[in-house]
Amino acid sequence: MDVETAHAWLTSSVIKERLKAARFFSSNPALISADALRVALHKESVPWITKALTRALERADISVIRPTDAPESPGGEVTNRVVRSIMATATEEVTGTILHEFGTIVGELNLKASAEFVNFKDSQTQKLLLRLKELLKAVRKLKEASGSPTYSEFDLSELVSQTLDDNLEIAEGITITNGSQRPFIVSADRGSMYLAIINGLRNAIESVRAYSRKSPPEILFAWGRAGDENYFAIIDSGSGFKGNPQDALRIGVTSKPNHTGYGLATAASAMKAMEGDLQLSNSLDGGARFELRWYRENEDFNG
Repeated sequence: MDVETAHAWLTSSVIKERLKAARFFSSNPALISADALRVALHKESVPWITKALTRALERADISVIRPTDAPESPGGEVTNRVVRSIMATATEEVTGTILHEFGTIVGELNLKASAEFVNFKDSQTQKLLLRLKELLKAVRKLKEASGSPTYSEFDLSELVSQTLDDNLEIAEGITITNGSQRPFIVSADRGSMYLAIINGLRNAIESVRAYSRKSPPEILFAWGRAGDENYFAIIDSGSGFKGNPQDALRIGVTSKPNHTGYGLATAASAMKAMEGDLQLSNSLDGGARFELRWYRENEDFNG
């Protein structure tokens, strides 16, 4: 798709065309003004297009001081488009560099401490280093979840089975019911779906390990279609969420000791990348409900 077509399709009467245009500018935020996106967002009523426009606006609406190395226009001014492009690229590079450097430092600290400290393996220093490593790993996953999606068709039931097979150890002793429609072909970003599902599963397992109203603890998987959306749900027999369930989606928020609090935030970011939703609630008979929803008809789009 070219820029002219994308601009024209923002006001199209065809839903799929507006969605494609919104996704184009989400992937290419430097090619449109924030004001144009705000106008389109104000007029839009379809939820998944609204999400795509919001994501594009978040990426495009960057207020910054002019970089010293920014190229000038013929009139001597640096356009907002150029500034946004430079800053988006710089932010991505800086984030990656920070994660890499911190990871290297933590690795070196671990080696030095194990050589210089007596009984390092049983020390509080090692425990703190392990927590720091887990935090860096969580931030990497969060960054990965926020990337642009690559859509494909795949069997969701197979992905769920794979996720369970890969995590049999942590799910030992828990009854997991996994009996929805098979196969169940969906259009989504497989990597984003995996990140969302695995973090939902881990949260459910941790919850029922701490407390379960049933013995053995139970976790139920369910999926299906609802109108123009697909849904996937994990329902557990734990104690449910305290307070407002949606508060658990905030980065760093957790009620679990020695826990990073990034799992559910990563799942939410993975769904947001697909203009989808993660909804948390307490089920009627107790326990927590983790539900993903996303648009059914997606196409891979690389601009």
